[in-house]
Amino acid sequence: MAYDVFRSVGRSRSWQTFAFMGCWCSISSRGGGKMVPRISAALGLLLLAAALLLAATGTEPAGASSHFIDYDTDDDGLIEVDALVKLDAIRYDLDGDGAQGSVSGPDWANYTAAFSDAMSGMGCPVAGCTGYELTANLDFDANGDGDGSDAGDHYYNGGVGWTPIGVSSTGAAVAFTATFDGNNHTISNLFINLTTSTASGGTYVGLFGDSSGALRNVGLVNPYVSNTRTGGGNFSRTGALTGRSASGGSISNSYVSGGSVTHAGNAPIGLIVGCLVGYNVGAISSSWASCAARGTGTSTGGVNIGGLIGWSAGSSIENSYATGTVTATDSTTSPVSAGGLVGNLGADITSSYATGNVTSRSANAVGVVGGLVGSLVAGDIKASYATGNVLATANQDVGGLLGAADLFNSSVIEACYATGSVSHTDRAADIDSDVGGLIGHLTVDGNNRVGVRACYATGAVSNMAANGKQGGLVGLEDGRSNTPVADSYWNTETTGQRYAGANAGAGAVGKTTLALKEPTGYTGIYAGWNLNVDANPATGDADGKDDPWDFGADRHYPVLKYGIHAANIDRQRPVDTNAGADQTVYVGARVTLDGSASRVRAGGSPTYQWRYIRGENDPAVTLSGATSARATFTAPAVTEDTTLKFELEVTTGGNSATDQVKVTILPAQ
Repeated sequence: MAYDVFRSVGRSRSWQTFAFMGCWCSISSRGGGKMVPRISAALGLLLLAAALLLAATGTEPAGASSHFIDYDTDDDGLIEVDALVKLDAIRYDLDGDGAQGSVSGPDWANYTAAFSDAMSGMGCPVAGCTGYELTANLDFDANGDGDGSDAGDHYYNGGVGWTPIGVSSTGAAVAFTATFDGNNHTISNLFINLTTSTASGGTYVGLFGDSSGALRNVGLVNPYVSNTRTGGGNFSRTGALTGRSASGGSISNSYVSGGSVTHAGNAPIGLIVGCLVGYNVGAISSSWASCAARGTGTSTGGVNIGGLIGWSAGSSIENSYATGTVTATDSTTSPVSAGGLVGNLGADITSSYATGNVTSRSANAVGVVGGLVGSLVAGDIKASYATGNVLATANQDVGGLLGAADLFNSSVIEACYATGSVSHTDRAADIDSDVGGLIGHLTVDGNNRVGVRACYATGAVSNMAANGKQGGLVGLEDGRSNTPVADSYWNTETTGQRYAGANAGAGAVGKTTLALKEPTGYTGIYAGWNLNVDANPATGDADGKDDPWDFGADRHYPVLKYGIHAANIDRQRPVDTNAGADQTVYVGARVTLDGSASRVRAGGSPTYQWRYIRGENDPAVTLSGATSARATFTAPAVTEDTTLKFELEVTTGGNSATDQVKVTILPAQ
């Protein structure tokens, strides 16, 4: 009772005195009501009565207020944000403590206006606050038309849109160093449109321009981020969540759904674009992006573009994926590094994947393009895959998983696969243009070191360069190793290639579709595939292995489990096709083929296509409804038991999978 009265007459950092149970008590109000009483005398009842009278009459002691607001009501050290004006105010408190610090004048006035009537210390715990957290979904779209690009939308800013948090007025980095926790809320219709070429600005572009803090549990829905500023003679780093996640920073459990991130200007030193983050040095885990990433500008220092990250160096990327398209267009002679997940990689990737198509269109550019990563310059890639189609129209190295991989200092690629088509269409390209179903250009140091193990490729491979190299698994291996590849395969039927590639070694072996699908465990050609992919024997099975593969039935290719040692491990397939159970019927029966049990995890509404796989002596069959989950036909006349095969292909968002079912027809009784 007395505590409630105390709150009604105000809280501050200072010691307050109130009466309780006939005693004088002093308490500290700092920390959201964490009080420590100090008993001094016995006149409490009198003061308690006075306090009740003040509360009833609305009269307050001098310096007190009835509307002081606690901005950290749960006392977790994170100041609560439930409106865009508060999100905007974070830029004036980059260390997240809610205190003025070195900020003064109009900037601090803007902060205090957003967090008006704050309690002393913002209501933070005794130790102070360390960042901000969302307590509601936020939306930049004021008129409800589905984007934030109209003049009446929040923070339209004359067409420039949102000013990134963590940059100075000149565009220099002033990093956000605190925690930003989205609490699984979303920020919708972020609009950034830097269209003026200036000597400043455009260097760090995103919701956050530069961050060395912890960004977690936040989703960006339908962002439009476009950067054509020069960046002041430096790299241009552009992403939806943050332009740069710097040393000490991290991103976890965060995503970008829909929208696009584009750089279309001239970045003098380097152009870096990623849907989630442009340039990353921090750790990234359990995060994803499904947006269009585009690098359509020019740069003398190169174009680095990825579906999740444009350029990543240093810390690891784990349990993350990207499903959007990646497009690089560069009219200069600077190198392009484009990848479905990461454009230029100098870090480890584990248990991650990309499913979007990757395209590099240019008349003159050199560089590398890959379904998962464009260029790997340092680090390992383990338990990861790519399914998107990869296309380059210029003098570049192209691979279904990686465009180019330089495996030095014990770096490896293990437990990986690529299933998309890989094409190079520049007839004038020189001998350095290498195309491979898994890796375009591979370099492995050490005379007998294995760099690639337990991987496969199934996508069609084509290299139109007159002098270029191509292979079902590797275009060209030009390192010093005599054994660069081990226990790895390419499909001789689907890749269109007779050879693994130049210098791939005896460990790269061509196999038929049947041979690749037939084993249902770590046996036969897959006997050596149970690997310790996280390099931690303590977290694997009894033998230290991680069991990363799901082999399915004898009609499936092996697929990777998503999230090594994660709870509820599921198959990584974006599409898991189920053509139904085998059947046995008599001549003249009406047969229904049912693929409605197929599962789709990404990409939207699926399309279906049933095919009759007719053998040389099989009777004709007419399918009805062959473009839906179910198809029907009448069992044709046969004179002896005859087994027919049907295949269902399910496609969604550029991803597809097939499954077959058998129907055995018996002659009429």
